[in-house]
Amino acid sequence: MKNQTITSALSALALATLFSTGTALAHSQHDHSSLPIGWTFDSKVMSKIEKNMNMGQTKIGMNSLEQKMLAGYGIGVGNSFNTRIGNQTIKVTRTNSGIRLGNPVKQYADGTQENLPLHRNAQMVRSSFTENHPGHDHQHLALSWVFNPAIEGKIHDNRVLNGSSGAIGLSTKEQKTLDRYGIKVGNSFNANVDGMTYTVKRTSMGLSLLKYVEGRTVASVEGANNDAY
Repeated sequence: MKNQTITSALSALALATLFSTGTALAHSQHDHSSLPIGWTFDSKVMSKIEKNMNMGQTKIGMNSLEQKMLAGYGIGVGNSFNTRIGNQTIKVTRTNSGIRLGNPVKQYADGTQENLPLHRNAQMVRSSFTENHPGHDHQHLALSWVFNPAIEGKIHDNRVLNGSSGAIGLSTKEQKTLDRYGIKVGNSFNANVDGMTYTVKRTSMGLSLLKYVEGRTVASVEGANNDAY
């Protein structure tokens, strides 16, 4: 969607948000705190956001997988966070059925934020295939991924408790999450584990911890970074 179309849609959405805020805040059982998080939605969710914006709608429905992904990173119903749409950053609130779009915010208006689950400034490089594994893409992706606490816990246990085999199994839901962001079986990428940067490879069963990348830092859910959008 073109930037000028996004700008016009955001102006209309800002007005609609003024009328919906009072109703949303009435649900006192929800945590309405603003999280220092910049969230990167996958292409399927972004398509829904853009479609609803074009119709002047502030509410976007999300399926079970999309909802559980937010929950897995500690984003509860009622919590708000930032996301990038076109050339603007806007405030988004999680609802019972999905998300509600709010007003545009100034960059760093909320101070330092964590970008989840990957850094938007990183670009995926062109995919390539090897002859010995024609069904797998063995390209290293130039992105920094942030695992949720559950997966990072699996990796930690593998390193500390299970003899560092390097193989980490993922559930079907966890595998689908990587699919949604274009991380294919055979791809490798960087991620933070226990405060250290590793190269991680996606396998048919989950993940494989390949090597420690000395002197490089990427984000983790527990920390904070200055690479906010």
